[in-house]
Amino acid sequence: MKTSRLARDLIQEAASSSRYIHLPKPVTVLVKQTITDNYLAIQLTCKAYVVDTAYEKLFETDITLRVMQEFKKHGILPPRIAVQSGS
Repeated sequence: MKTSRLARDLIQEAASSSRYIHLPKPVTVLVKQTITDNYLAIQLTCKAYVVDTAYEKLFETDITLRVMQEFKKHGILPPRIAVQSGS
């Protein structure tokens, strides 16, 4: 749970500090546990407004790159396989 909160906080900070964010609007990070294609994962979804729709992809890229860097720095790993086949 501690890692999920840290991940949420890192995403919140990345979105809030992006040059493309429309700050008068709220930044929300949703957290959900999920299993997809045999991966057990915590799905984090950031809901935020861009200053101009022309910058949506730049905003997405900016947040993704900064979050990946922070996750690596804090040892937050990608999803792992939930169901392994027997040998």
